[in-house]
Amino acid sequence: PFFVKNPSPLGLYNYFKALLDSADIPLLLYHIPAFTAVPIPDELIDNLLGHPNLVGMKNSTGDIAHTVGWLEKYPQLALYSGSDLIHEHVYPKGAHGCISGLSNAFPELISAVWQGYSEDPSLVKMREAQQRVLVMAEIVRKYPFVANNKTILAHRGFPRFHVRPSLVDLTPEQEDCLIGELKTAGLL
Repeated sequence: PFFVKNPSPLGLYNYFKALLDSADIPLLLYHIPAFTAVPIPDELIDNLLGHPNLVGMKNSTGDIAHTVGWLEKYPQLALYSGSDLIHEHVYPKGAHGCISGLSNAFPELISAVWQGYSEDPSLVKMREAQQRVLVMAEIVRKYPFVANNKTILAHRGFPRFHVRPSLVDLTPEQEDCLIGELKTAGLL
């Protein structure tokens, strides 16, 4: 919502209800307070439940307990993880999948976690895939987001795209380090 922080519960409700009312497609609530500084409180979800255009939520906090809490409290909504670090913890609790920024650069790594969860009841394959994601994330997150994805994609054979201002591309030194670390880890 609007950049003025600490909106009232009624203000948040009016904002999201207007979006849901005006949409002609199903919508997800997107909880990413680290970037918006406006969390989506349970009270708001409670008030919006039952709206025909509200089909789910994306929780990008990376907080396992919070995400599992929403899974338990709102089973009627599809919940997607927005943090690549917690998939192995939330898939077995009912998460419907993930919406991942890092899947732009490594879709096969991110999807392997879901595939392992879906195909292997022992969850061994899911945990192995999650470990590869954690290694990748540890490396990639050292570098500015968006620029890191575009750099990786360029090294994977896609056209070189640049970030839009106010973001900046990786420096040649950063790019060399990022790609070198990924190669050393066997990810490129």
